[in-house]
Amino acid sequence: VSRLLLVDLPEEQHLVSLDDFVDIQEKHVREMTNWLVAKNIEIEAAVNDMLAIIVSFPLDPHTKGISESEVIKVKAHYNWSMYQALLAATKRSLCRVKSRLSSRMR
Repeated sequence: VSRLLLVDLPEEQHLVSLDDFVDIQEKHVREMTNWLVAKNIEIEAAVNDMLAIIVSFPLDPHTKGISESEVIKVKAHYNWSMYQALLAATKRSLCRVKSRLSSRMR
C-alpha cells in the first residue's frame, strides 16, 4: 500500500490538456480507491480471522486467556499501520508531482 502512486502522471514528453489531465486523475483515483478499499477489507478480515483463531485456541486452565483490551490493541496496531501506509503513499505521490513540476521549470 505504501508504494502505491495515487496520481497517474503522463510521460514527460507527452503533453495533455488540463481537462484530459483531470479526467486521467479522476479515473486513476477511482481505480486506486477501489483497490485500497478491497485491500483494507482483505487486511481487516485477515486480522479478524487471526484474532478469532488466537482467542478460540484451547489453553491450559491455569493460563489466563486473551483480554478484550489486547484484541483492541492488535486491531489498533493494524489500523495505525494502514494509516501510515496511506500517508506514505500520499507523500510519495505528492513528491512525484513536485518532482515532475520542478523538472519542467529547469
